[in-house]
Amino acid sequence: MRSRVEARLFALLLVAFELCSCGAFEGDWKLPVEDSFSDENQFSPRGHIALARVGGEGTVTGRFFSDVPLSKDFKRKLGAAAAAGRAYRIRTMADIAHPNNGQFVTSFTDSCRLLRSDMTEVLLLTIDSAKQRVLSLTVQPVLFGAHDTSPCTDADADFSTSTSFNTTVIVKDVEDGPSPDTQSYIQKMDKERTARQHGAQADNRSFIAKYWMYIIPVVLFVVMSGAMNNEAPAAAGN
Repeated sequence: MRSRVEARLFALLLVAFELCSCGAFEGDWKLPVEDSFSDENQFSPRGHIALARVGGEGTVTGRFFSDVPLSKDFKRKLGAAAAAGRAYRIRTMADIAHPNNGQFVTSFTDSCRLLRSDMTEVLLLTIDSAKQRVLSLTVQPVLFGAHDTSPCTDADADFSTSTSFNTTVIVKDVEDGPSPDTQSYIQKMDKERTARQHGAQADNRSFIAKYWMYIIPVVLFVVMSGAMNNEAPAAAGN
């Protein structure tokens, strides 16, 4: 009981914060949100996420708007999914600029945890605003205190008092880092390879070809020294 009261208080704080900080939040982009209780590819409209740029640095923030009331039938279906051990799935469009092209990013969470959080959740969006793409979506129920860890039953739906989802949207915008100057690197490698090839060709020359300017004086000196030594004994004999 205490955990449910804490969850409700946290939800009220989130709503108050959004009302105070966001005001009339229309957003620059709108992403439709759909959910599913089944293991099949059957999704139903749930609402939309409005994304907007704020601040001088163009930080992107988001807010969820429910287009469908949180009815007793919804809670009953969620309770049945929780009792059966099925996940609660949620998805949105991957292409912000073209939301109807059939590309999705999908996330899932434990239906029982969502039900016992009294519909209090956090949606984490990772986007590339430059390319207007949604890279990932994560849904995380918010539970407080010593919550019940036993398996859910259909009766758990009766304990939910929320009339709407208490959703907080956190947006992480991935910015492209500076691309490496591959062209300059390739040119540098080509120059080094050419220099090594020229060096290898120079090293392939013979010893005489490389040092002939030093060898010839030595040879001449040896020849002349030998001639002088031969003349000296001849003069002594005369």
